[in-house]
Amino acid sequence: MGNKNLLEDYGIVAGQYSTDGEHLEPIVYIRSLLMDEDVSEEEARVFLDHFYLQDVRESYLRELY
Repeated sequence: MGNKNLLEDYGIVAGQYSTDGEHLEPIVYIRSLLMDEDVSEEEARVFLDHFYLQDVRESYLRELY
């Protein structure tokens, strides 16, 4: 999918949630994508790196992959 697209798509989806008064965590977004699309571990790592500290990111990646 590409990391730029992941960030842009997350921004759009998160913006839609925020207009409804909700917050969409980045990890929830990635989990939902993995159900429907093929997101490589490296793409997920770079995406999550924008939002989480390394130890948290690595914990999420172990859970996902």
